[in-house]
Amino acid sequence: MLRDREVRRPGFQMIVRSGSVQRKVTKAIKVGLEDVGELYLKAAKKNISLDDHTLEELRKLGHPYSVDGGAKPVHADDALVHEQSGKLKKSLKVTEVSESNRRWGVYLTSSVEYMKYLIFGTKTMRPRRFHEKSYKDIKDKVWKPLKEELGKIHYRIETGTFRKR
Repeated sequence: MLRDREVRRPGFQMIVRSGSVQRKVTKAIKVGLEDVGELYLKAAKKNISLDDHTLEELRKLGHPYSVDGGAKPVHADDALVHEQSGKLKKSLKVTEVSESNRRWGVYLTSSVEYMKYLIFGTKTMRPRRFHEKSYKDIKDKVWKPLKEELGKIHYRIETGTFRKR
């Protein structure tokens, strides 16, 4: 016989009434995160698509993204990246939704070697954390697809501040 399970954390309580509801919640989270992944990928591609400066122009400007910071920045946000060959943009993919120990995630991947150099920087170039900017750009929209999917099932989530009993 299935029993009610209660999950407690500071400020959050969720009661799952049966195994079938749990499967429905899991499915809804997966579908919602697939939508989130597509938003994330779209934002990342936008953030690596600047076309206002070529490599030659950036050289003439004194390498504005160099570690020494000698040149004036051409954009206020280092997370914006100028598109050169288009290889990175074409190779960006979003993974399938993964779940491990009730933690869900979607990730950006790329087959081009230099993506890690953009994200972490090199000894001569500052980090260009376009993936973090992409998340910030969509984070207010992230919950909408999840809530829509979860809203399709009949369950109840209560949140609030709870005291230990």
